Amino acid sequence: MLAPLGLNFLYMTHLLSQFFRQNVRVVGSCLVVCALAVTGCIDGDGIKQEIGRPVAKGRTGEIIVVVDSAKWAGPVGEAMRMAIAPPVPGLLGEEPSFTMRHVNPYQFNDLLRRHKNIIFLAPLEGNSASTQRMKQFFTKESLERIAKDDSTYMLVKQNEFAMGQTVLFLFGKTDNILIHNIKQHQAKLGAIFNEVEIRRMTQTYLKMRAENGSLDGNILKTHQVSISLPVGYKFVMEKVFGNGEAGFVWVRAPDYEIDRNVFLAYKPYLSEKQFDQDSILAWRNQLCQSYIFGDPGKKQSYLITEQLVPPTFQVSKVGTRYAVEMRGLWRTNEQVVMGGTFLSYVFADPDKGRIYYAEGFLYAPAKNYKRELMREFEVVLKNIK
Repeated sequence: MLAPLGLNFLYMTHLLSQFFRQNVRVVGSCLVVCALAVTGCIDGDGIKQEIGRPVAKGRTGEIIVVVDSAKWAGPVGEAMRMAIAPPVPGLLGEEPSFTMRHVNPYQFNDLLRRHKNIIFLAPLEGNSASTQRMKQFFTKESLERIAKDDSTYMLVKQNEFAMGQTVLFLFGKTDNILIHNIKQHQAKLGAIFNEVEIRRMTQTYLKMRAENGSLDGNILKTHQVSISLPVGYKFVMEKVFGNGEAGFVWVRAPDYEIDRNVFLAYKPYLSEKQFDQDSILAWRNQLCQSYIFGDPGKKQSYLITEQLVPPTFQVSKVGTRYAVEMRGLWRTNEQVVMGGTFLSYVFADPDKGRIYYAEGFLYAPAKNYKRELMREFEVVLKNIK
């Protein structure tokens, strides 16, 4: 893709570099396409301190949105919230995927520039003071380019103001064009910051792996599965059947207010039908009834899948492998009901002849916000090898 652009591309890159050094947001559809093709929106490097450049700060799952207050309160802001922060599926209470903090362009100070996640939302029509302020982030040439090309709508920058930072620029010459582009590319926009957060958390857990090395090592030795668990997890139960063609392991990290659980099962991979939703759900129910007890003192106590709010399914990946993701609610089968939320992935290794079911389930009745705890499960499960 880069070769046909030749020296023109290099010249454009040079100009853009100069513009960004002056805090000017220059965009062109060619640059956007090339940037996305080369980087995939996400920088895989760890955070490295540079002289004179701070390390980005901010809570996990929080995004600063720089936009005119009237735009944020209207259809532009509504489209943005639905794209970036839709409700997380499979939770007992509705929670947005991200906490979005609105900031007026005039209030975007040096402290806010250091936040981990920032969105500049810039519909460029109108003459309000805030809109004029947003236009100052662009050169005359870039504004003219936006006016001529409606397909130019986004740019992702890494480490723009601080190390370990992701900044998303969204723009359009009118509100309607910007809203159209946000809705048309909703899935792509929604994935950008989730992938960023997953990658950051992955880097953190990989550094902590040595502290939990014995547990991870035992799972690898017994089940030929590599998993990186946060500190605090302990064995509950494990099974191996036959010559290792099937197995099960359950680990748990109970705390005063939070009880985190991860279990992994595998069996012979026979056909693609094992990825059907009914097959996945039946496998989960069989595993929970056999091994995941609700009360250790009662063999008849076990977990079931709540069907009043049916689980959701979508295609995903575990590492580089095709996977089916399931999110839903669990509860115990007893009259005194305990319950919570779970996240699972089904994936196969044809070389070993195995299909795997990996789940994280949570019991945290005193916690109002479970979003980041579920994101932790996503990190652990997606990094299984």
